[in-house]
Amino acid sequence: MEKQLSSICSIKKGEQINTALLDDSYPYRYMNGGTSESGFYNKFNTKGETVTVCEGGSCGFVNYLEDDFWCGCHCYKIKPFEGYLPKYIFYALKCNQDRLEALKTGIAIPNIKKSAISDFTIDVSDNFQEQKAIVEELDLLTECRDKRNEQIKQLDRLVWSEYYEMFGNPFVNDKGWKEYSMESIGTISVGNTPSRKDSRNYDSGFIEWIKSDNLSDNSIFPSSAKEYLSEYGAKKGRIAKVGDILITCIAGSLKTIGVCGLLDREAAFNQQMIAISFSPDVMPLYALHCIRALKRVIQDKASNGMKHMISKATFGSIKIPVPPFNLQNRFAEKVLSIERMKTLLTDSLFEHQIILDATMAKYFRKL
Repeated sequence: MEKQLSSICSIKKGEQINTALLDDSYPYRYMNGGTSESGFYNKFNTKGETVTVCEGGSCGFVNYLEDDFWCGCHCYKIKPFEGYLPKYIFYALKCNQDRLEALKTGIAIPNIKKSAISDFTIDVSDNFQEQKAIVEELDLLTECRDKRNEQIKQLDRLVWSEYYEMFGNPFVNDKGWKEYSMESIGTISVGNTPSRKDSRNYDSGFIEWIKSDNLSDNSIFPSSAKEYLSEYGAKKGRIAKVGDILITCIAGSLKTIGVCGLLDREAAFNQQMIAISFSPDVMPLYALHCIRALKRVIQDKASNGMKHMISKATFGSIKIPVPPFNLQNRFAEKVLSIERMKTLLTDSLFEHQIILDATMAKYFRKL
């Protein structure tokens, strides 16, 4: 039965805090406009077993918090009235997250108005036992998906275990490898944006134009770009080749500085990134993990302001240890072997997600 959200749930906006008071040692998650916590706080203003919907930031993203937390001002906390299970409402909203995301208004600072989310309708059952059975089924499917995801994370941890065992800690170079500045063992270039005033620079097929959101610490290679340069535009762009490493050097969030990826195809890239092409005695897969291990060093050298930035010269001055090539190569072979296992698990994870989505749709989406 279609019901307005405000008729079956209490909908309240969270409260702003001084984010300078956040500390990772505190026990309570601070949920605001992101898809995960924005930090940790020493107090909570919301009890657990609560559904949240992002009001700003990642507008419309639906989450479920088992434990007590602090709800920030860019987040709605949704508590069902008597007769409705919180987890049941979570699944109903999660299944309709795309519709919630469509409620956002505004360009500079998008948000979802309380009136819009209050009037939002979902198809739900009033039968408490039916709700309970649906939650149990969806919880089981979610657990299967999450276990597969955890297996992938364990493989990522295995990679880092191999790295530290073979090469030691790059911060202190405890194995005594020779150290070289990035600029002394690689060619560094900065990306650019060909003029958008000239439509001839862009088309849908010649060469990918990679941006910082295509890079992730959880993936070796950049994701597929949404935009492409034309053959004409590529002559004005910056092109990186297979084996080059792209690093985010300009970002609004300091956490994004230093995020990097290894190119497995030729691609153009924008001015928020720098590319480094290492000399033949540095294995790209080794260098990628070394840069990731030194991410904190890169961030510490970035300038502060509205935008965080690390210049080409500053990045080039950072030193990395360079162990013997045969050791680098052995590590690269292990990484590629683990990546093959990850690919199989990722395919399985995708299948689990499809089953979960289809089951939620069966209960919460009208044809």
